[in-house]
Amino acid sequence: MKTHLDWSAYDTYGAGDAYAGIPASGGNYAKAVAVCMNNQQCQRDGKGVMCPSYRVTGDPAHSTQARVKAFKAALNGELGADPFAHPTLAEAMELCVACKACKKECPSAVDMTLIKTEYLAQRNDCLGVPLRMTPRTPTESAFWVVKPWDRFRLEPALPPAADGLERLHTHLHLTYRYAEGGTEILILGLELFHLLLELKDGTQLSGVGEEAIF
Repeated sequence: MKTHLDWSAYDTYGAGDAYAGIPASGGNYAKAVAVCMNNQQCQRDGKGVMCPSYRVTGDPAHSTQARVKAFKAALNGELGADPFAHPTLAEAMELCVACKACKKECPSAVDMTLIKTEYLAQRNDCLGVPLRMTPRTPTESAFWVVKPWDRFRLEPALPPAADGLERLHTHLHLTYRYAEGGTEILILGLELFHLLLELKDGTQLSGVGEEAIF
């Protein structure tokens, strides 16, 4: 595995320790993952920050320990030939806010922020760089994750027609179609729409008002 970051600081981790639990692939990156000793300090309430996603949800699946488990599965070949593109890893990392609390508060100093940075770089190698934008609300933040571009549909939201009056749209509907058939809709104001006019590789969203669909 060729990494994007320098993981040489973990070169000697686990040397001579038969119980280090270092994954079979990933080199020093795998050693950074194996730093976790499963003491579950990331699954606690009270004083501290780690782990914010666990503290909010109360679900151990959104803790540092669970993320380490997912990465170990990926690096041990349990998630197939392209583990960084696997949904299991995406689900594990979905609520990680890269706050570095685990690096500071975990007794083993697990650096999930750095591990996540490498994960995203590896994922982008597999799936391509996702759409970039600046969300304005939590709803928009939740909507803008890595999703196939060809499943998006952009349409103007037009008011009911009235005799003799032209219909003008004031916002747009961006619909995402899931593989299993469901849909998710984000209402875009004109301000946010203009943010979408400048996308990766110069892709333009234009003519929506005239063509009524992108």
